[in-house]
Amino acid sequence: MAQKKKRKRRLPELAGVPWEIWMDGSRVWLLGFARVVMENHRGVARCQTDEVVVRLKEGSLCVKGNGLSVSHMGKDHVSVDGHIDALLRGD
Repeated sequence: MAQKKKRKRRLPELAGVPWEIWMDGSRVWLLGFARVVMENHRGVARCQTDEVVVRLKEGSLCVKGNGLSVSHMGKDHVSVDGHIDALLRGD
């Protein structure tokens, strides 16, 4: 059973389709290594070319990379574009 779950988690990566995560009522999609989209955000706490921090319902999500920018920010979602190296969960 554990192998089946592990395989399911890797399947989107192998197929090249968006990767989606649920975090405390917030949805996060990683589209390749070029865009991350977050739903149900609470605003952008920090925006620099190497780091963007987005507040979520519980904690925050730090996007690390190069050439990062907030490409869209609406009431429901925020998009960060650039070369994404890591997504880190914060308190």
